[in-house]
Amino acid sequence: MRGMRTARLLVLAVLALLAIAVGAHAAAGPPRPLANLLLSPGLARAELVLAPQGEPQLLRIDRGVIRSLTARSLVLLQRDGTTTTVPIAAGASVTGRPRGVRRLRRGMQVATLREGSAPAHRVAVLGGRTLPRPLLRGALGPALARADVVVADATAVRLFRVDRGRVVAVAPDSLTLLERDGVTATIRLAPDVMVTGPGRGRRRSAPSFRRGMLVETVRDGDAPAARVHVLRP
Repeated sequence: MRGMRTARLLVLAVLALLAIAVGAHAAAGPPRPLANLLLSPGLARAELVLAPQGEPQLLRIDRGVIRSLTARSLVLLQRDGTTTTVPIAAGASVTGRPRGVRRLRRGMQVATLREGSAPAHRVAVLGGRTLPRPLLRGALGPALARADVVVADATAVRLFRVDRGRVVAVAPDSLTLLERDGVTATIRLAPDVMVTGPGRGRRRSAPSFRRGMLVETVRDGDAPAARVHVLRP
C-alpha cells in the first residue's frame, strides 16, 4: 500500500508540472517550457527528478508504439528510433481505449509512467499525437528539481534540460540555483536569454536577476539556457 501511495504522489506531482503551461514558441525560437515539451508530438521519453517530501525520486515517462508485449512488459519503438522494454506492474492502471493491460495490442501508441527502475504503474493509450489533455488537471504543487526530455522530429533528436530552483548566486552570464532536492546547479545563460513570467517577453541581463527568485531554466542539450521562466519574483 505504501508503494501505491508513493506512486500516486508522483503522478500528482507530474500533473502539477504539466499544468504549468507558459506558452508555445516556434521551433526556430528558444526551447519550449517543460509542459510544452511533454505535450510535444515528438516526445520520446522524459526523466524527472521530483522531491515531493524533500527526498529525490526519479519518474520516467516513455512514449512509443508497441512492437511486442507480454503480461508483464511492453516493447516500445520510440520517436527517436530507440526500442525500449518497459516492465508493467501487476494491476497497472490503463487509461484511454481499450482499457486493461490484456487489451493492449501491437501497433498501439502509448505512454507509460514509472518510478525509477520499478515497473510502470500507469499506461495511457494515446488517441492523438500528444499525451492526453486530462493530464493537465488535478494538480497539487510543483515538486520538480530538474528534468531531461528527449524530443524528435523528422530532422533531429534533441535533449532538453530543465532546472527549477531558487536563485542563490548571480553572475554576468549564469545563475546558481538551489533545487528542490538540495542540489546546487550553476546554469549558463545565452546572451539573448528570453525571460518569461513577471515582465515576460523581455530580454534581461543576468545581474537583474535577484537572489531568492524561484525560476525554471530550459537548455537545449549542453548549450546555455535560452529561456528563464520566473515562477516567483
